[in-house]
Formats: sequence, structure tokens, C-alpha cells
Amino acid sequence: MVQFFKASKKTDKQPRKGSVAALDHQLQGVVREQSGGTRFVAGALPGEQITYKPLSKFSAELLSVKSASTERIEPPCPYYQACGGCDVQHLNESNQQTYKQAAVAGLLQKFAQTEQLSWQPTLMADAWCYRRKARLATFWDGKRQHLRLGFRAAKSKQITEIANCPVLRPSLSALIEPLRQLIFDTGLGRTLGHIELIQANVVHVVLRVLKPLSAPQKQELRAFAERHSLAFWLQDDNSIASVTTAKECNNAFCYDQSIDGDRLYFTPGDFIQVNADVNEQMVRQALAWLAPESEAVVLDLFAGVGNFSLPLARRVKQVIAIEGVAGMSQQLADNAQAAGCDNLTAETQDLSQIGAKKLASYNATHWLLDPARAGADKIVEQLGQLPEQRKPTRIVYVSCAPDTLARDSKCILAAGYRLKQLGLVDMFPQTHHIETMVCFERVA
Repeated sequence: MVQFFKASKKTDKQPRKGSVAALDHQLQGVVREQSGGTRFVAGALPGEQITYKPLSKFSAELLSVKSASTERIEPPCPYYQACGGCDVQHLNESNQQTYKQAAVAGLLQKFAQTEQLSWQPTLMADAWCYRRKARLATFWDGKRQHLRLGFRAAKSKQITEIANCPVLRPSLSALIEPLRQLIFDTGLGRTLGHIELIQANVVHVVLRVLKPLSAPQKQELRAFAERHSLAFWLQDDNSIASVTTAKECNNAFCYDQSIDGDRLYFTPGDFIQVNADVNEQMVRQALAWLAPESEAVVLDLFAGVGNFSLPLARRVKQVIAIEGVAGMSQQLADNAQAAGCDNLTAETQDLSQIGAKKLASYNATHWLLDPARAGADKIVEQLGQLPEQRKPTRIVYVSCAPDTLARDSKCILAAGYRLKQLGLVDMFPQTHHIETMVCFERVA
């Protein structure tokens, strides 16, 4: 067979100049090129004249701003230019929320054909010192005998070394340097994958280890934990376990609290919302928007360890909580039992496979969905197949991705619902991540 040479279509990566027309749903600048193409440039703002370098077919790197927007501010964090975390500090918090709301509205209008949206006040708290959970990357440079500890740079495996982090809870930020010294002194840098910090009932530090620790190393961890009133956990490929006793840190178990004061136990690695203050507001608003009467049956999908489930169980006749991860589903059942919520049933289900017949069997009057970024398309697609008497009267959808929210909203509206309420949940200030809450009501 004769083969002909075909030139590869490589991206021309020479610097270019352009004007920023808008921001997309990831708060990247949109540049319309004369050739008809579109580039998405992180860090650029509408109205700016910029120089950028193409990276791929659609993405580009901001090289310089020739004419800056009046909305641009100096990022407060000294690590902003190198760290891959808080990527919209060049906007103040008010403008961040404005653009996030516009991004959600634009996607809903484009994909779900929604018009005249009436926004509820944004749920928000302190835009700094809010993160109660973070993962630090580590790298041991044996040649230099140096430990690199920090966050990964944007779209890179390189580690930006940090001494503190202004979006972390102060209790976690203050641990970075002491942990760096501990890891160096004990020789743990050679055996670590990463470190996870969690502020819950106490501070919990999870060390992802590549090989077992020695007895002296474990003793050093326990002594450090006692000095700093925290708990250490060791995680490998197969398990995670605490190496700290209750005596050393008051309580070696890891738990959060519901809005009613019930303990929500979880294992480090389980999902919890990183912003506790906004999460509390979010749970209260979800209950208010769902507005279930005392005889209601609520289906809580993507339930985790009970963030919404336990508060719902305190207020309705029955809650069926479904979670895809078996460990969290079991933890949810244990949390319900400890709280005395015998009207809560926890099930493990693959929510990408659940069918209309199964959903109808629950006979739930209200649904609450809190999916990951992939959304809940396989569930909402079943709504139109449910008998009318088995469709929930209200659905509250908590979204962390506006594009999949728009896609799923189209299905919900087509199944005979109207969009009743929506609002931003500013769970991740200083970042492009957008969390939204929407309430749908069945049309009579």
C-alpha cells in the first residue's frame, strides 16, 4: 500500500497580540483571532490588549498586558504567579462573583434556553483563610538534600514551594514550616507521596507513604502531634490508619458537625466541602428551597457521609440517601445510627447506571442532588420516564460545574419542571471554580 507524506498540523506558538472579548465559564479570557479561531487565555480580562503565546488548538499563555482593565487588581498572594491554585486573584471578590454569575447565566441560556433569571443573594463568607482541606505536594531532591513542599504550578508537575497560604485556615497554614522541618529531620522526605491537611474536630495530617515507617519515625510523629494537638494518619496503596492515640490529640477520630450538631464522621480521603462557613449556609438554603413537609420522603443522591442527609432526616418522614462509594455509604449509615436517625436509609448504588424503575420505587416527594463535576445526566435523563405520580414535586440541584448544570437543567425542564430559584454558592473564592444551587418545581 502506497503511503503519502502528510504534514502534521502543529500549532504556531509564536507570540501574538489580541483583544479580550469576554470571559468563559472557567474565567479565562476569550480572544477572537483574525483567522476565525478562538483562544482561551487564563489571567486575561475583558477589554484588555494582551500578548499571548498559543499552547494548543484553543489554549494560550498570557505573556503581557499592554492595556489593563480597570477591574484588574494586584494579586495579594506572593505565590500567585507561580502557584496553580487561586487563579483569579487579579479580580476582587465582587467582580469574581459577577463574572461567575454571568458564566452560569450564559450557559443556562445557551443549553437550557432559560430566560429572565432571578438570582438569589450569593452565599459567601470570608474570601481568605477559608480552606479547611488542602493537599501539599512533596519532592525530595537527594542531590541537594532539599525537600520541596508546596502546591503544583498551573498545568505542570513543578512544585511551587510555599511558607504559608493565605486561603488556608490559619491553623493549617501555620503548620507548613514545622512540617517541613519534621519531614527533613526524620528523613521522611524520601518516602512521601504527598501530605493532606484537614481541619475538622482537630487538625488531621495525612501522609501518603511509599514504604513503611520505622518505629523511631512513628514516635517522632506522635511527639509532634502531641506538641501541636493534631492527629497523624498514614496512607498507602491499600489502607489508611491513624498513628496517633486519643490521649495525644484529644480525639484521633475525624469528624465534622451537621447544622444540628450531629457528628459526621469521615475518613481522611472522603469528600467534605472545603469551606465550612459557606457549607453551613448552603445546607440551610437547600432545606429552605426544598421545603419538604414533615411527611415528605426525600431522595438524597450523591449523599457522601450525610452533609444534607442528616439535617433532612431531622425534618422529614424518611430519607433515602444514595452514595456511589461504598465506604462513605457505610459511614453515612453509621452516622445516622449514632445520631438516632432511624428514618434514614443509606444505600450504595452506581448512580451512572440507576434506572427509572429503581428511582420510581423510592416514591420520593423531593430530590436533592449534589454530584461531582461530571454532573447527574444519567439520573435526570430518567425523569421524563417516571410516571407523573412518581415525579418529585421539587428538586434541589447543587452544582460545582456550570457546563454540566446547564446540560442537566435542559433534561429537568423538559421533564415538566420550571426553574424556581437559583443562586451562586461562593465555595471557592479566588479561584475559577463555580458552585451553584438551583431549585426546580414540577409544573402542575
